[in-house]
Amino acid sequence: MKNAHGTAGPVTVVIARVVKQGREREYEEWLAGIAEQLSAFEGFTGLELVRPVQGLQPEHVVILRFDSPDHLKTWEASEIRSMWLAKAAPFTDQPVSIQHITGMQGLFTLTGSNVALAPSKYKMLIVVSAGLYPLVVLANEFVAPHLPLPLLGRMLVTTVLNVAIMTYVVMPQLTWLLRSWLVGRPAESPAR
Repeated sequence: MKNAHGTAGPVTVVIARVVKQGREREYEEWLAGIAEQLSAFEGFTGLELVRPVQGLQPEHVVILRFDSPDHLKTWEASEIRSMWLAKAAPFTDQPVSIQHITGMQGLFTLTGSNVALAPSKYKMLIVVSAGLYPLVVLANEFVAPHLPLPLLGRMLVTTVLNVAIMTYVVMPQLTWLLRSWLVGRPAESPAR
């Protein structure tokens, strides 16, 4: 869906970086500096940090949000970003993983992880349809007829119920079961 400026809607960037042991303080200072620079860019809507979890997640994961792909591209092409990325090289241990996530891709997150898989659109279509179809059939057969509401009220209740079940139960399970088919191997970007 395009906004008033003719560009697509919000985009999220998930950046996973392994920080060299003992250099965490430098990383935190670097992150504060780049976050300050980011806040001045048009379309930047937020930043979250997920710190490493011993034995589960070795990376520092930064989640950036922009209101449009065009504003994200402006940031990614900026000299300021290039300068800050160069400053990160001394305390970064491995290649940095960067994912751009739009639309329903956020539903495709592995259980116990904060990083979305970002599969191709046709795979999202297949998995969401496979998860949603049985829910719609069951809700229309067993829930809707028992609701003392007019048609639009029944549709509202069953839609909210189906979305909640898809978000919290079905999609995490399907994503876990189909993880290797959904993404194959994770994409990595050199020295970002």
